[in-house]
Amino acid sequence: MAWIEGRRAKNSTMTWFVYWREAGRSSTRRSIKAGTRRRDAERLAVEIQARVNAGLVGGGVVAKRVTFGEYADKWLAVRIARPTTLRRDRGLINTYLCPTFAGTLLNAITIEDVRALLARVTKEQSASTSRRLLAVLGKMFADAVKSDYVRQNPVERLDRRDKPQPRKNMRTVDLDEMLILVKSLPGRWSTLALV
Repeated sequence: MAWIEGRRAKNSTMTWFVYWREAGRSSTRRSIKAGTRRRDAERLAVEIQARVNAGLVGGGVVAKRVTFGEYADKWLAVRIARPTTLRRDRGLINTYLCPTFAGTLLNAITIEDVRALLARVTKEQSASTSRRLLAVLGKMFADAVKSDYVRQNPVERLDRRDKPQPRKNMRTVDLDEMLILVKSLPGRWSTLALV
């Protein structure tokens, strides 16, 4: 069972801790400092409880705690890709992802945060830029899951409607082309084409 407790410091700031037992009441109580926000502590307690329920004990219960900015630097340092791909990914991370998530814990980034980022970027840039940004973020989180920094990838949980769609170019027909089309069709279909 995992639970949270807050401790107030002399300067009246609250610090939250998560406590848990790996094997019931007979086991020793373990704890970890969750930070100053209750929401982060509650999220971490749920994550720890899920890991205890899955049978992960010892070092596997608590995911590695790192901010997005720190993980992005590590990820770019070990990424194997062509130089042009690395340059493009580094540009996307430095332009969009780090200004948004740099100080946030990697396991605290939610699907709502990703949706908000995509909405903002899609309004400012093209849909292809948003799709590439989503691909980079998805790859980062997939690697973070494998390295035990996070339990799940929020990008994988996005619906198709949440992902930016390419803009379709519509071709307009001018009056001369419309007249040629109407004349080439049989009588009963020409009226339908005109409408």
